[in-house]
Amino acid sequence: MTAISTKEAARQFWKVLKEAEAGPVIIKRYRRPRAVIVSIAQFRLYERALAQLSEDAAILAFQKAIDMAVKGRLGLAHRARRDARELSGLPTPPLRKRARKPAFDAGAGAGLEHPAQDETSAPGGADKRR
Repeated sequence: MTAISTKEAARQFWKVLKEAEAGPVIIKRYRRPRAVIVSIAQFRLYERALAQLSEDAAILAFQKAIDMAVKGRLGLAHRARRDARELSGLPTPPLRKRARKPAFDAGAGAGLEHPAQDETSAPGGADKRR
């Protein structure tokens, strides 16, 4: 792999193209890698490999969605299905907001006794009025 500066790449671009036929050429700016130039054949190979990996990842995500749905974990199943759709290039619906659970009101149930017991009956069922 060859590495050259942006200044040299700009001055001798034909040289960069020629070297890219042999292998990737790293373009550096301020001594840090900024870009890579590759031949068109190498680029197409990378594109095919990426497409295959994306397809495999989409299949795994769909399988995960099915597994989560079977286990009853619908929230995780929905997320995995969404990931699979994104990876496969299918349009994804907008995320829905989760329904909020009502807040527990501590005062609402305060003071209620068990329906079988009232003030006149003892816990054992015996009557207090004797």
